[in-house]
Amino acid sequence: MRRQEIDHILTAMLESHDNVSDLNFTVDKACQVESSGQLVPVLLNPPISKLTPFQAEVLALNLINADRRLTRFLLSEAPVTRPINLQAKPGSG
Repeated sequence: MRRQEIDHILTAMLESHDNVSDLNFTVDKACQVESSGQLVPVLLNPPISKLTPFQAEVLALNLINADRRLTRFLLSEAPVTRPINLQAKPGSG
């Protein structure tokens, strides 16, 4: 996946429902968002009916954006079973 495709997916997910608080990428499921406390699927164009392990990994690596701390976390916790906080550490620029 190219960065442009990932940006398209993220934008579509954020704009898919009102009150989106979380983006959910789960292997063998469609992309989902949490909207007003409910987990709901997102219809993408082109459609992704089930996320493959490769697609999930590519998404994660692109979101991590070469951050060493997050890469170590991904490698040590794979498969990821809890949310990853993608905010930069204080003072990291």
